[in-house]
Amino acid sequence: MTKIRDIVSIDAQAVLSNAIQLSWYGDPTHKVENDRLAAGFVFGNRPMQKVGNHTESSSLPLFEKIRDSFGNQNAANIFTVVANYGHGKSHFALVLANYFGHGKDDPIIENISEHIAMCSDPVTADGFRNYKKQTVKPHLVVTLSGHEFQDLRQGFLRALRKAMDSNESTRDKPIKSVWVRAADWLKSLSPDQIEQSESFLATKHNTDLESLSHALATFSTGSDFVARDLSRELNGIEANFGSEVNLKEVITDVIDTYCSGNEAPFRRLLILFDELGIYAEQWCHNRAAAGGLAPQEIFEACSDRRGKVCFVGFVQRELGEFVKGFSADTQTDFQKWAGRMPADSVYLLVSNLEEVISKLIVKKPKWKQTISDFSPRLLEESSSAREVIPRYAQAWDENSFFGSVTRDCFPLHPLTTGILCSLDFTQGNRTIIGVVDSLVRNAEARDISGGGIPN
Repeated sequence: MTKIRDIVSIDAQAVLSNAIQLSWYGDPTHKVENDRLAAGFVFGNRPMQKVGNHTESSSLPLFEKIRDSFGNQNAANIFTVVANYGHGKSHFALVLANYFGHGKDDPIIENISEHIAMCSDPVTADGFRNYKKQTVKPHLVVTLSGHEFQDLRQGFLRALRKAMDSNESTRDKPIKSVWVRAADWLKSLSPDQIEQSESFLATKHNTDLESLSHALATFSTGSDFVARDLSRELNGIEANFGSEVNLKEVITDVIDTYCSGNEAPFRRLLILFDELGIYAEQWCHNRAAAGGLAPQEIFEACSDRRGKVCFVGFVQRELGEFVKGFSADTQTDFQKWAGRMPADSVYLLVSNLEEVISKLIVKKPKWKQTISDFSPRLLEESSSAREVIPRYAQAWDENSFFGSVTRDCFPLHPLTTGILCSLDFTQGNRTIIGVVDSLVRNAEARDISGGGIPN
């Protein structure tokens, strides 16, 4: 006698959550949440398809395309991922940061790979494992979020500094272009400022202007801190030596210095920009305050270093939708940098609860034979259930409904699955995971001869 527990189990690691912040990556105060979310992401695995002028993709095929952009100078390396709130884009971004940002031996890599296997197949998972084994070193991952800054230039430099300082080998290492700005500032000091500087440097830092200038010119660690401290003494506020630096220059220098060659600490550079639409609105409202040409400089660097850098921007709707209502001139200027994000690399991230449920239900070897044994009855129940719920009858053909809802979510009754996917779920135990887990566990001792879990 075959029981439900003989044919399926529930993915105990799966995590679905709202209000995820990409900034949790690399933040020690959120390490528990970061690790849990990265390991528990439920990957969608439907093939990409062209729908009108758009390409729809679930998360796993897009993950593969981003991964394969590294090392391929002919591949697209600027991606736009479009998904409304609650469709998992920030969660997906967090998974990307963890996968690329950790070394091959970090446990989180295996956790992600295992979940890929559960949501697809062992061959696909091995492809992700092998990529990390071949690259050996982690990637340098810079994470941005449009609600955390107004000036992209300053936001990017802070994020880059954070990313470099999170790795012991690049902690306090110089960002070359910023050091140059500080050295130029020292040369501009007046005679009175020079006298004041010599006294301050000797008293507080046991150095002098000539030594500090040499330290900056040779990019000595810590010299930028001394220069900022001096600027605070002279001007009352700390100088921001990165305020006018060209981000293309910064990015190409970082790639060439820290992400190229056998001795470099990183393999490649990944830039993840969540809430890109919020930044687009800010740019159109006041482009000078938003960093002016900063986004264009980032994309120019990506174009110049294909195969060594990848940019992934996440938006709630297509980028052009965020700037409607601004003047024609503003929208034209906006397109000068937004147009560098290729239209054929814009992906609508599709994720529906039917697919999530199908991935939560882990199929055991007997599941396939059970589906075959009950095929006539499943077809009958499937047709009836599809007609009961209007959104399926209108938008899903019978084959799609049978495959995604009736077969892949078995032993749930298709009507049960359809109703669950029509409800809103919150946090805690009343998540879709909690409900499905409860349904399966409560019925796990049931004889499968009944045809599954009743609706």
